[in-house]
Amino acid sequence: MKKHVQSISYKLLSTLVIATTLPLMVYCLFISFNMRQTAEKNYIEQATNTWQIIAANIDHSLSTSIDTANKGIYLNRTIQDLLFSRDNTTFFYAESANSSLIFSYLTNISSMTPEATQIQFSSFKTANSFLITTRNLQRYLRVLTPQECEFTSPVPTFQAYILPPHAQDNYGHRLDHTTPPQNATPSQPSGTDSLVFTVCLPIYHMPSPNVPIGCLRIDISTDFFEKLCDFFYNPSEQFYIVDSDGHIIFSSDSTCIGSQTSEDWIWTLIRQAEETPDSFISAGSDDFLRICQKLPGDYCEWYMIKSVPKHLIYQSSNAQLAILLITFGICLLITVLINSFSILRFTTPLKKATIYLNSINTQAQNLNSRLSEYVTYNYEDEIGILFRSLEEMIDTINNFVIRQYELELVNRSTELKMLEAQINPHFIYNTLQCLATKSLEHHDREQYDYISSFGQLLQYSTDTSRTLVTVNDELSYIERYIELQKMRFTSRLSVLFEADESVRQIIVPKMLLQPLIENSFKHGNLFKKEHGSLCVRVLTDEDLFLHLYVIDNGRAPSDERLADINRRLSELRKECIHRLLTPHRLSSIDDNREAQPTPPQNEPDIKNATENLYATSNIGLSNVLLRMLLNFGSDCSMELYSNELGGTTVHLVLSYKNRRKEELP
Repeated sequence: MKKHVQSISYKLLSTLVIATTLPLMVYCLFISFNMRQTAEKNYIEQATNTWQIIAANIDHSLSTSIDTANKGIYLNRTIQDLLFSRDNTTFFYAESANSSLIFSYLTNISSMTPEATQIQFSSFKTANSFLITTRNLQRYLRVLTPQECEFTSPVPTFQAYILPPHAQDNYGHRLDHTTPPQNATPSQPSGTDSLVFTVCLPIYHMPSPNVPIGCLRIDISTDFFEKLCDFFYNPSEQFYIVDSDGHIIFSSDSTCIGSQTSEDWIWTLIRQAEETPDSFISAGSDDFLRICQKLPGDYCEWYMIKSVPKHLIYQSSNAQLAILLITFGICLLITVLINSFSILRFTTPLKKATIYLNSINTQAQNLNSRLSEYVTYNYEDEIGILFRSLEEMIDTINNFVIRQYELELVNRSTELKMLEAQINPHFIYNTLQCLATKSLEHHDREQYDYISSFGQLLQYSTDTSRTLVTVNDELSYIERYIELQKMRFTSRLSVLFEADESVRQIIVPKMLLQPLIENSFKHGNLFKKEHGSLCVRVLTDEDLFLHLYVIDNGRAPSDERLADINRRLSELRKECIHRLLTPHRLSSIDDNREAQPTPPQNEPDIKNATENLYATSNIGLSNVLLRMLLNFGSDCSMELYSNELGGTTVHLVLSYKNRRKEELP
């Protein structure tokens, strides 16, 4: 089944669209959020400034009425004495001078309070009730009942208070008669449907205020709030003036005025405004922005509350955002068209080159056609270099195919030679076995041991199936090697192996110590020393590192020579860590090799590079370090230094990390 291949031009165009559209969407979301936040902030600032004006007008109007009433009473000694009189017949006739004085006082208050519908004054000492209507300035007087004279102020002395909106009351007066009968029933409703709120001002006798001697009531129509607040809201918004008990003093919905609110969000705003009375409270939901602030004043605890649909606030920002999106959409379309043209100009030749490469039949050796016959690309850029490289690669493949046939012939010949070479080790082992047997027949035990040790030594070194062995195997091999060397040089060399059983099963590279021992014999001249000694020490540390020491008392190199060897080993270690040790890279380890582009490698060049790596006097040390690094990683190291015996110590460090015998294949 043919695998579906997706065109690179489609991928690039998709990536382009996503890479431009996604940031645009994120940017638009950010701008939209920021614009909405700014719109809400501006709306709240505008509402704050407007509310300050409304609050100041309301406070000024109410304060003016209350101050006028206070001054008319407390600065007029005659009215004070008149109200404190205990003669109930003082105001028997409405046309009397005393009653005219009171009505003049009420008329003065009505002139300072144009929003008032009627003003009522109760004199508890004289048991009289005065009422004046502001529409036609009609005056009414009646006698208070004993129950009406028992008045207790709900607020502290000399403070006014305001009653929530209610239907207008005539306070027991008959508005169609000048003087009501003595048995008139108080608080008869007037029958009007208009709602008013009442400003109540208890009156005290100066200078010893104990109990109120009268009470002034000013009925003000709720139209008073509508005139002040009408410009602040529109039909789509909800506006409330609510007292601390939840009574709606005024509302944009006239049917709610005078009732007690049951909206939870209104109570929440009121509680927040009570905690911070001088702050402007704002709270939002998914669809509404709600704001609240307490009205200043000493006579009431009122809160102005407004609920605005958010879509009204965002109208301006949404229009700006729409214009921005249209502009960005046009720019995005232009960008996509320009980039699509550029992408197709470069990807179309690549598509043709892909078809050409897929059409090559390597089995039929159909490699003679040229890429330039299928694709015309005249630009000097990476794609042009790629097409030229492809043509060169195809030429190289042609040459490689021809050479492959030659290599197959060479490989067959090599395999035959390898089969022939396998006969030689078996012949050597069999011959050594025969010699050992002859030695036993002649009762030459020492000769038998030497021949047997050499055979085992030869078998260990020629076994190419194992590259990793245990420390115990390596020490056994070294022991046989030293015994044969001692036989060769008839030396009384002192040899010591220090290795606990706990470290003998740790894995190390095969033939790790033999080159180091051979260096001690060759360069340290141990066999020429009268009391030569050699020590092989193996131990571990807490960091899972294996330490191997080869210590001799032979001739030690000079300090300069040791420093040079350690420097070369350090450079070799760094080179091995940072480069792949492939045949193409082996020649780069040479210190004197100049940096230059690596030419194409053929088989003789690889062989020469491999030989150049070991063309130094430190072949054994380099070999050991490289095998340590290749098998155990970059934590391995090697160091040479002089010891207290006058000889040389070689210190190897391997990161074995619990690699033991059971891990061997």
